[in-house]
Amino acid sequence: MMETILALFILLQYADGWTTYRILKRDGRELNPVLAKLFDQFGAFPSLIVSKVTYVAAGVWLYVDQQMEILLLLSAIYAWVVWHNFRQLRK
Repeated sequence: MMETILALFILLQYADGWTTYRILKRDGRELNPVLAKLFDQFGAFPSLIVSKVTYVAAGVWLYVDQQMEILLLLSAIYAWVVWHNFRQLRK
């Protein structure tokens, strides 16, 4: 079960990065002010790669530390983010 939660978290990071990049390519904007600033300074693609690798590393750390409740909560949050991004792409 724990591996499934980690795999879900990693897939959600990929889905968030992919959908965010697609939205930005369609002249959308990043709603997270910290990421928006990074996008402005370093570009969207490099910033997305670094942020997603960082988030996955944090997820692996939570998994190794057996903090499944936190990892599950973060997965739920990112599921909402991905759902929101897909809704934006459908417009």
